[in-house]
Amino acid sequence: MELANQMDQAIGMVIKGEATEARQAEKFLIQCGIFSIEKVQQAAAGLKQAVEPQDTRIQGVFDRILHVHQLKKVVTSAMQSSEPRIYMELTYGNLDARESLLKVLYPKFADESIPLAKHIISNEQEHFRVRSLSVEILRRLNRNKALLELYNDSAGELKLVAAVALVRNRVFFPIPTILEALEIGGEKNSNIRALAAGILRDFTRQSFGFKAEGTPEARARAVAKWRQWWKENTQQLQARSLLVLNNKRIETEARKESREFWVKAHQFWDGGRLDRAGTYLREARRKDPSFLKAHISYARLLYSELAPAEKDPERKALMVDEAEQILKGLVESALPDATGQDLHLIYFEFGNVLRLKGEYSEALKQYEDSFALNPSSIPSILGVADCHWGIATGKNDLSGVERKLEMQSALEGYSLAEKKISETLGSIQVLSAADIPQLENLPFERRAHNRNALLVREELEKESIRLALKNARVYRLQDLPKKAVVALRRGLQTLKASTELKEKNPIEAELRAMLGVVYESMGEDVRAVKEYLRVVRDLDRTNQVCRRGYERLRKRLQKKETTASRG
Repeated sequence: MELANQMDQAIGMVIKGEATEARQAEKFLIQCGIFSIEKVQQAAAGLKQAVEPQDTRIQGVFDRILHVHQLKKVVTSAMQSSEPRIYMELTYGNLDARESLLKVLYPKFADESIPLAKHIISNEQEHFRVRSLSVEILRRLNRNKALLELYNDSAGELKLVAAVALVRNRVFFPIPTILEALEIGGEKNSNIRALAAGILRDFTRQSFGFKAEGTPEARARAVAKWRQWWKENTQQLQARSLLVLNNKRIETEARKESREFWVKAHQFWDGGRLDRAGTYLREARRKDPSFLKAHISYARLLYSELAPAEKDPERKALMVDEAEQILKGLVESALPDATGQDLHLIYFEFGNVLRLKGEYSEALKQYEDSFALNPSSIPSILGVADCHWGIATGKNDLSGVERKLEMQSALEGYSLAEKKISETLGSIQVLSAADIPQLENLPFERRAHNRNALLVREELEKESIRLALKNARVYRLQDLPKKAVVALRRGLQTLKASTELKEKNPIEAELRAMLGVVYESMGEDVRAVKEYLRVVRDLDRTNQVCRRGYERLRKRLQKKETTASRG
């Protein structure tokens, strides 16, 4: 009885109390869990039945309490452990916060999060962007059975959204709903008609002359042709849909031929015959345009191998642009055959191209999506961190405070990458193909068939040492030279201790050159000269930064000695 009285008092505070009291009462009622639900529901119903209009704030409080209760029915303990603030973020967080949380949560808990996604999609009070995001992620994760249940249980706009997602994933049962969307009248609905027509054209390669802004008579004639097409192909398309729903695929002759060209292309790639690799990848794409691996491989070959080797600036730029268009097309297209790993790689490669072009903000979005699909991906983490660095140091309208925040984000990313590399190095004994971690310099499919644990350790150690350089670079701009020195010294210690790295001189030269620059900025000219001299004498005689630094400081020190002797 005491708890019941306390809940009654809390509901009274929500209705009549001051703002501070109402917030405390709301928090208390949420903590009461299922015990408060009936009373909250009765109070909310009473508000709706009141003759006089009630304060929307009060209704909002009751809606939030009931919302948290509904979330607790669909959020698992594992999800809550991973994201302890999940209830607060989804109930009180702003739009961006809710979207960011779901982008991480859905891929991480692909099966467990389906009830949560269905709840959010069905919640009419939720923002359209969050509902659409939930549908899109279910689609990209190929949770077609969940989408079909949603489609069957919904009506109106939500039914159309689910239908679009299913048809994009080559589940054709909702085609009648798409055809109905073609018939929606009114000038304001032309965008809906255009969407429906685009979905149909995407997999049939036919339009039957339909134009979203055409006359009603012209549209009706085209729709009649579409309906006839559906009648003639219903049985075949429904059979294909069942295969997709049951995760069964039939490899066509075109796919077999395309795969053979793709495998041969990578053999040429491994052998350094890049032009031949390009020829075979183009043929693989032509044989089967739906074979994702061929598109991803060709885009990577263009921007990472062919463009850097090209001397003509115009041709180089065209190659990078072509890679961008290929990957952008994949990101924006329906990809029913894509696995989570395929999508991770598409976003990652697209991020690489955008970063190469200096479009750091756009690249950051791709890396974040890539990381959400594979949180263990070291290159995705590095991509996120490098983009924050690029934004912090780039030409833009950021304030000084915003630049500092971007630098801090870069440091946090590099720290996470170091942690992942350390964990991986500690666990490597003997690796199977599936266990080999992804690094940026490993081609598509990771060449897992011809790599061993020693090679992987070498690449991980090299990346770990490069992180020392990246950290020092950030610390230097943050005016923290002592931390930069510590980072560089740690990198040198790692390099010295490494038993796997064969070519140590180039990376040691980079570390010591940066160390010389930092010492010089601190006014420690003698230490700086020693680092510059060691580079040009023992490691890299062509290093211009160190040669100029050495000459500059040598003259400065000689001048000081001369002045001192005269004094």
